[in-house]
Amino acid sequence: MSLRLTRRGRLVQRLILAFVGAGFGVLVSAVNHGFGPASEYVSKVIGNGWVWLAAGLGACLLGNGWKQSWVSGVVFFWPAVIGYYIADTAAGVYTSAPFADPAAPAQLDLLPVVSDTVAYVVVAAAASAVLAVVVLASRRRGMVGLLGAVSVPSYITYDALTLHHGLRQLPARFYDPLEAAVTWYLGLTALTGVVVVVAVRLRRMLRARPGAVERPLPQASRPARQ
Repeated sequence: MSLRLTRRGRLVQRLILAFVGAGFGVLVSAVNHGFGPASEYVSKVIGNGWVWLAAGLGACLLGNGWKQSWVSGVVFFWPAVIGYYIADTAAGVYTSAPFADPAAPAQLDLLPVVSDTVAYVVVAAAASAVLAVVVLASRRRGMVGLLGAVSVPSYITYDALTLHHGLRQLPARFYDPLEAAVTWYLGLTALTGVVVVVAVRLRRMLRARPGAVERPLPQASRPARQ
């Protein structure tokens, strides 16, 4: 559901969205590096692309029309990407000793930081464009609206359960039970969302179809004349 806001309200909304996005990116990087309680488990959930996709979809839902939805997605994704790579840099991901002299002090390699950030900023803009189309389609009636509403949870369901199946085929020494559990439960959650959305949409479609007759409300019986 989108909100019709004034220009000032839209600006405040986007500032909040950018702040939330930056915090999300920093949080994902932090838990990936073991920060916080149960970080090993949390990183398996929020550190994968499905959660990024779902969060971006939520941001796009705040816009009216394709352009505003795309802007909302970009306003969330770009600070998230930048915050993620700043946090990764602070954690030492891009810091290493020179290849020619391993005994030398570690130095920051700036080129990979910039190239990775720019690459994912471009990916984020493209993903926001696709998600804005999905949001626009989901707000329509009929089969177009139904397909738009289930596209993202259907993709997450398929990808998560396919990955879960692949993990179970690995040899025991490569099998990650935690990753398998996350993909299984996340896939089932997304599948439940698909079923609920389909049921609600089909019910609305059947009610709105031409020729549908609503039952009249019961009227109170009048007392018989004496």
